[in-house]
Amino acid sequence: MPLDDIKFPMSLLEPIEPFDPAELLEDLRSAERIRGPNDLFTLELSHHLAAVYHKNGNHSEAEAFMRRTMDARDRILGPCHPLVLEPTEILGRILLDQGDYEHAELLYQTSYDTMTKILGGDHPSSLRLLQWIAVLRAHERRYEEAEKIYSQLVPRIMRLLGPEDPVLHRAEKNWVLCKTLREESHDSTTEQRLIEGPEHIV
Repeated sequence: MPLDDIKFPMSLLEPIEPFDPAELLEDLRSAERIRGPNDLFTLELSHHLAAVYHKNGNHSEAEAFMRRTMDARDRILGPCHPLVLEPTEILGRILLDQGDYEHAELLYQTSYDTMTKILGGDHPSSLRLLQWIAVLRAHERRYEEAEKIYSQLVPRIMRLLGPEDPVLHRAEKNWVLCKTLREESHDSTTEQRLIEGPEHIV
């Protein structure tokens, strides 16, 4: 059971248009000239551009634009505003894809703690961040910790979104896969296959 079968949460990383960063960068530069670099619409374009760079595999540019967006929103709206915390989902994914699990975990956990204080633990944004923490645990092969998170997460998603929601189905599938991976990891042959296999989820 390959690690890359574990799917990321439904999120801001779902299909984004346009995928051409050059076109979007031109729009961003125009917005910076007309509206200013700290205008919220300008920062939304910067956020969008970071996501597109990430989808195209340009992690360094994606991280740079996302950090710029977060820093500017932090100055304008304050560190606890949901619009400041929202980009952590993409930035954490960028760090995770680069194998920087330590900083991704710190980012997700801090954002989750803050989001639950502001919006509550059952808010969709809070639940999405909790799913990212579970996915990170799986990437680190901390399967029992990931399973524990999913055991708490799945009933909450079902209660809030209903039994047919695709977010629930993805979480349930990941929960089962984590259990399978934990059981298989005790086999040295399987563990070697996991280590040599794909490290990132597509």
